[in-house]
Amino acid sequence: MKLWINDNNSITAKVERKDGNYFANGSIFLQAETNKSLPESRIECVSNDDAINIYSKTLISTETLDNINKKWSDDLLTIYGLYEHNDQYAWVGPIKIKRQVKYTAGNLLVAIYPKEAVHANASWKYEIPGQQNVWSPWYKSGDEVAGIKEGLVRISFSDISNRWMTPKDKYVHIKNGELTMTEELYISKLSSIHGIIVPQEAIDAGATWSAWNTTINKPTGPYHSGSTITGFPPGETTVEFLPIPGWSASPSVQTIVVKANEATIVTGLYCKDKPYKPQNVVATQGMYVDKVVITWDKVSCINRYNIYRSTLSTPKPEDLIVKNYALNRFEDKDSAPGKEYFYRIQAVNEKQ
Repeated sequence: MKLWINDNNSITAKVERKDGNYFANGSIFLQAETNKSLPESRIECVSNDDAINIYSKTLISTETLDNINKKWSDDLLTIYGLYEHNDQYAWVGPIKIKRQVKYTAGNLLVAIYPKEAVHANASWKYEIPGQQNVWSPWYKSGDEVAGIKEGLVRISFSDISNRWMTPKDKYVHIKNGELTMTEELYISKLSSIHGIIVPQEAIDAGATWSAWNTTINKPTGPYHSGSTITGFPPGETTVEFLPIPGWSASPSVQTIVVKANEATIVTGLYCKDKPYKPQNVVATQGMYVDKVVITWDKVSCINRYNIYRSTLSTPKPEDLIVKNYALNRFEDKDSAPGKEYFYRIQAVNEKQ
């Protein structure tokens, strides 16, 4: 017997004699899970099951594999071919069909920094989706792993020595057919300074930092955001976030205390001299009878906004209705019903 799975998930089976003789007048049919002639186990087929002086018989199931047998034992379906003639029967098989859960998958790449931690054998692994506390092998920084089931995946990082702080577990979302990339940073436990700069736009604009080394009595640097610099003796020192055009660090100089055998983390916040325009400005339309409610996203480093209202699409300076407003939600109760208004929200800082 030969068996094929059709495009519509039905099956086609060909039952034939190999001894050169005909099948005498009788019946040929397929059964699931047993080679005994049991009507309740028979698989309904399109073709007639009568066998009259033929060498072979082709049978095509009328049902799909999912409906042929409701109970798959260990995800296996066993198919037999049976031939009945008078009070006797013969069988052939079994042919076993195994099914597997179909799922979508993507790839994952994890980069580890700094290179000193990578050289110290820092590595990563991920928890197998759907199997709690079952983990993959360890992978090196930059390794790409394929075929990870789509969804939320937990990543863990190895302990490498007492010199390094092990990153906490993190979660990433794997998408079907896509490469998900993430990175993680090990921080040195030696007497060191770890400098962080925010926001990312300031980093892209070239923001860096330097630190005063009391051992050599002069500043060292500049360093990029995320750098961990060793060689600083324990005690008080200063860190400067260096100027870049169009931005100001707040504050630009910070006094820190470097601790023994530990990383001291310092963060520098850069603010644009000319603030970004508020994003996602939304005004209600017809929702309220006596007011219009305007909301917008907060702007980094900004806690004051000017609000303009005009019947023209481009408000003029004289259309200012509120100055130095502190929130990012405003209720305009002075607008006239039935009129169309245009609103403009302006972020304001000390330099304006």
